[in-house]
Amino acid sequence: MTCHAVVMDKDGNVSGTSLCGYVVPEVSFEQLTQIFGTPIRVRNSDGKVRVTWQGHINDLLFTIYDYQSELPLNKNTDWHIGGCDHRVVSTINQHIGHRLHMHMFKSLKIRDVYCNNGSTLDKYTVFFRGGGDVCLSLSDNPGHPLGVYQWGLCGARNASTLGRRIAAHELPDAVRQYIYAHVR
Repeated sequence: MTCHAVVMDKDGNVSGTSLCGYVVPEVSFEQLTQIFGTPIRVRNSDGKVRVTWQGHINDLLFTIYDYQSELPLNKNTDWHIGGCDHRVVSTINQHIGHRLHMHMFKSLKIRDVYCNNGSTLDKYTVFFRGGGDVCLSLSDNPGHPLGVYQWGLCGARNASTLGRRIAAHELPDAVRQYIYAHVR
């Protein structure tokens, strides 16, 4: 699972930062606000930047801003990443991708997830709200040619066969991504 330590800083000094790269395409103002909180409204004389988010991610200083965009903020998907270290671009984009993926994954309304610690090929069993006893069973890498991804009926939910109950966010990234891609 991807984990980033993000510390937002509305009053900090970000002087010395410069353009390092760009945010993943098609990321909206609303999505960035969900991930990083309310941005700082910039009031500068040249009007080249209207809003910015700034802080540290894994001890890397970052700024995200809308440089010279003429679009309304709610239509803009062109965001710049500033920093002092070019590694900040991949770190920010990984963090955004992970957070957006988790947000979409939550929309699937997963009710219960079980892990049998690999006692069978279908290590994970997933139940969805409103789905009754219909379950989805998956291996660690369901997209692999030897992976397992199958729907079934699990009427007798028995802890001895399903394993221990886990939280949906504990599923490996490959399993979460596969579920989201195939269960919408």
